[in-house]
Amino acid sequence: EPDDVRELVQRVAILPRFGSALCEELGIERADEILRDLARRGVFVHTAGIGGDWFSLNALVREFALAHLPLGAEERLETLRRAAQWFRKQGRISDALTCLELSEDEPGIRELLAQQGPVALSSGAVDNIIAAARLLPEELRDPQIEQIVGQAHLVRGDWDAALACFHRVMDAGGSYPPGLAWRMGLIYHLRGDLERAVDAYERAELDGTNRADEALLLAWRASVDWIKGDADACRATVAKAQEAAEEADDPQALAAVHTVLSMLSALDADRRANETHYFLALNAAERA
Repeated sequence: EPDDVRELVQRVAILPRFGSALCEELGIERADEILRDLARRGVFVHTAGIGGDWFSLNALVREFALAHLPLGAEERLETLRRAAQWFRKQGRISDALTCLELSEDEPGIRELLAQQGPVALSSGAVDNIIAAARLLPEELRDPQIEQIVGQAHLVRGDWDAALACFHRVMDAGGSYPPGLAWRMGLIYHLRGDLERAVDAYERAELDGTNRADEALLLAWRASVDWIKGDADACRATVAKAQEAAEEADDPQALAAVHTVLSMLSALDADRRANETHYFLALNAAERA
């Protein structure tokens, strides 16, 4: 292959995926022309994403390039650093985290998780969050980072790891933010340990700063009352949850609230209200 093809393969072999814009950002000349030719030939690259604008190396080619066309240490770190910055500017947090992890850039990982951790979670980059956070030393894992990592473990269903992160957050301060409290309570709730769930829910400080999380916490608290058969307490608590959810106009919170309202309707033997609230809950959940 000509030198420009070898250079492109050498540079992109360390990246999770690439396209012509990223290659040009890395200083690779004629990247668009080379990639179109390689894609047409179908030997070196294959598409990696919708639309055909993203590519990754054929596994055999990538293995060969990493073994026999390795970048120097400084060039490798610079390539990963620039790629991480470019991915981040494009809103591709998962790819940015992968590059930071490969470069073992601890301050970069911490900064990205602190600033865009919620975005990374909502985009589904939970595996990337967990893998990157493993590189962080204890002094860089402040309460904000611990909560983000704990939420990633919660999404994965690793409740023990999630609780370990959440407990470290709680040990760092006296008050429980509602977002942390409802997630901790949820784990105990789903395990059937309602006493601990209620304890977590009731430790939250509801000061109105995050009405969506407050609505979710109150909805889960109301569902415990429903499980215990205390319809009056459930109705009073879910009314507060509905007020908070509507004020926040948050679809996730509204889904939780309408689910509890449908459960209450079942207790009241009101089939029409039961179906209506489940319909509203489903629509809100799909929007979330």
